[in-house]
Amino acid sequence: MEHDPEILRGAGRVSDILDEAQEKTERERAASIGRATAALRGEAETHCVSCGDEIPAARRAAVAGVKRCVGCQEDLECPR
Repeated sequence: MEHDPEILRGAGRVSDILDEAQEKTERERAASIGRATAALRGEAETHCVSCGDEIPAARRAAVAGVKRCVGCQEDLECPR
């Protein structure tokens, strides 16, 4: 039985896509575990988990384990 080369190339591309998806999932899982570990230790994030903006050092020093910038924390606590 002879295999169509085009089908084999397609299968290789699918395999590459699946490998990339698995690597992305593993990176995201590792980052999530890192954030959870930091939270358990009460460590502050350097960037807001909601918007991604940098959290000022003064806020990180003042609020143990801070995860959000002032604006996002206010939006969370007092939705408009």
